[in-house]
Amino acid sequence: NLAPLTGLGIRRATGLEALQRATLVVDGVFGTGLTRDVEGSFARALRAMDGARAPLVALDLPSGVDADTGQVRGIAPRAALTCTFAAMKPGLAQHPGRGLAGEVVVVALGVPGPRAGRRGIVEEVDVARWLPPRSGDAHKGRAGHLLVLGGVAETSGAARLSARGALRAGAGRVTLGRRGPAAPSALPELMSAATPTLDAAREALQRMQAGVLGPGFGLDEAGRALALALARDAELPLVLDADALTALADAGGLEALRGAAPRVLTPHPGEASRLLGVPTAEVQADRHGAARELARRSVQVVALKGAGTVVAGPEGDEHVVLRGTPALAVAGSGDVLAGVVGACLAQGLDPLEATSAAVWLHAAAGERAAEGADRGILAGEVADALPRVLAGLDAARDHAARR
Repeated sequence: NLAPLTGLGIRRATGLEALQRATLVVDGVFGTGLTRDVEGSFARALRAMDGARAPLVALDLPSGVDADTGQVRGIAPRAALTCTFAAMKPGLAQHPGRGLAGEVVVVALGVPGPRAGRRGIVEEVDVARWLPPRSGDAHKGRAGHLLVLGGVAETSGAARLSARGALRAGAGRVTLGRRGPAAPSALPELMSAATPTLDAAREALQRMQAGVLGPGFGLDEAGRALALALARDAELPLVLDADALTALADAGGLEALRGAAPRVLTPHPGEASRLLGVPTAEVQADRHGAARELARRSVQVVALKGAGTVVAGPEGDEHVVLRGTPALAVAGSGDVLAGVVGACLAQGLDPLEATSAAVWLHAAAGERAAEGADRGILAGEVADALPRVLAGLDAARDHAARR
């Protein structure tokens, strides 16, 4: 009872037999224009295709996968290979569509894709271009000075992980600012500064090229007030993560960042849901749309973390990073990422490029640290893998120069 297959000259009674005899199944039932759930005979056909023994090749994307969000509209078969035409589709970068697509190959059709630089997948060659090699006479004063604004002793580990990520990503100097009493640091390379008040934090930031605000900062009344004031008024680029995002969400303050100096927001889906005032499931159902809305409301750069991290800019730019591993789902991983973004900002990169490069570097470092495992690594190990990933950019630069 496979009505759609009868149009291909296959008799209704033998449709299932034909699928079971096939050595390859090509799925071209639906394309990018699907706007409703698959039901009835079409759903039965897709279910039968999914149950066939032969590998399945999807044209453009597996039928039933939403091209914009990656959500499954009722049912979708699992492909071994997806040949997507002209350009990558956002739905192939986000789960569950990403998990159903198998290997994805972009096939040129001779028609123009999205304008270069506005929307696309971050590749190693992009990161190599954004992070040029250092000159032979480089010194720490030229490599950027980053302030990581930490909190009280009980949560100081998060700030130290951010600082470690920043040093491993190439920041020339990193100072750890503390709201509370000094806590021992395992990194003798870190400098420290007392930043318990707004005036003290502002004074420290005057000597920096960028800052990281949020990891382990604290959500007590004084911490919230200080985080909000710095997020709005600090005059140099800041990464806003963790407690800074929570303080901002609780104050309903995305719009408060409009007109501020460059900010990079790095929310996970739960933080994004609080910032937007919608359920987390709604964020995950359309991750690209959520990232764009965060960037639109704040007029700042946003990295919506997760599998297929989306980096969105206030002018409509949208980058997605497909590197990464489930092993990055570990406490402290996001703190390291915040430090890597901060290091890229401190080294003078444009906020959108700094964020896209940092997300790619962090994801690639996670893969290298995990060595094929899907769990068991520590956030500090991700930071420590960064120099090896950075060293690999030289090969990408050489390849690009030969093209």
